[in-house]
Amino acid sequence: MHIHFEGLRRCGVVLAVVALAACNVGDPGEDEIRLEEAEQELSCTVTRQCPGAAPVSCGATNGLCLSGDSNGGWVFCGQGYTYCAAPCICGGERYVATRGVNHPLRCHAAMETAREQAYAEASAACPAGYCNVVEQELRCEQTPYGDHHALFQLTYSCKDPVTCQ
Repeated sequence: MHIHFEGLRRCGVVLAVVALAACNVGDPGEDEIRLEEAEQELSCTVTRQCPGAAPVSCGATNGLCLSGDSNGGWVFCGQGYTYCAAPCICGGERYVATRGVNHPLRCHAAMETAREQAYAEASAACPAGYCNVVEQELRCEQTPYGDHHALFQLTYSCKDPVTCQ
């Protein structure tokens, strides 16, 4: 009887090992693949078209992607809100940039340089850009020294608000 009990015990141990091994059957990376698939299923992206400005978008791996209309439009993806930039409007205040430039050979070259300088001033004064531009070539004349003097004027408004796109 002792021999029979010993045989049953060995058989039971073998069955237990086989049963435990069967619980962990499969590729060791299989669990990782299932986790990646689950993460992909939770991943999301949301894009919001913004009135008069570039769209905003975001993505998340937690499945939480939202958008809304309040405050000009926004998106949310678990890390915080991203708001639409304010649309640009042309401001009502007018500015004038007048530039006078001398050139040794030609009026046309002096006028082009004066124009470039006036536009550079407008760009520096208006971070969001300028609008309602009026150009005036006031005069170009030869000086007593033989070079050419050009006078150019640019009247413009700045786009508002400064943060607009």
